[in-house]
Amino acid sequence: MLPALDAEGKILMQSEYRISLAPNGNGALFDSIAKNEDLRQLISELECVQIIGVDNTLNKVLDPVQIGFNIVRGLQASLKCCPKVNAKEKVGVVAMKDGKAQIIEYSEIPVE
Repeated sequence: MLPALDAEGKILMQSEYRISLAPNGNGALFDSIAKNEDLRQLISELECVQIIGVDNTLNKVLDPVQIGFNIVRGLQASLKCCPKVNAKEKVGVVAMKDGKAQIIEYSEIPVE
């Protein structure tokens, strides 16, 4: 969790002495799953779980093509993406990092 900010970038307070917190992207989801046995149990009983980034316009909720693709290929996970328009476009990328495929946020990509 990260401090919640208003439109001007000021930290929002839950009370006089307590900072209001907000999810830190998909990482908060995975932290919640790790900390919640009931949620882990529910997920283990499901055939399919879809987790999508709200800022990825290629995503469709319960996309039958992508779900079918995963089933036919025996995949545990997949994602939809497209090439960057140019190197300066401020979007994350799918890349190999430390020997693993990862999504790297544009803010983490060195300028050079």
